[in-house]
Amino acid sequence: LWDVTVTGVSLAGGYALSVATRRTGEALAGASVRGGLTNGRMQIATLIANAVGNGELTITSTGAQYPLIDWTVVR
Repeated sequence: LWDVTVTGVSLAGGYALSVATRRTGEALAGASVRGGLTNGRMQIATLIANAVGNGELTITSTGAQYPLIDWTVVR
């Protein structure tokens, strides 16, 4: 994923998801996907993953972290 930005995708319950890719190097392994889940103006969670979809989701209020493993973005 290169130069992808998704802003404010509406989800059930009033949540919104925003993500963007960022280059961290020249090779495919040098890409990262960063984003967040909000409810109104409140940050609920953040996520970061590499180019193959491995990373973690962090819950803002508790700091709890959950692994992301090989996730896929589907339009």
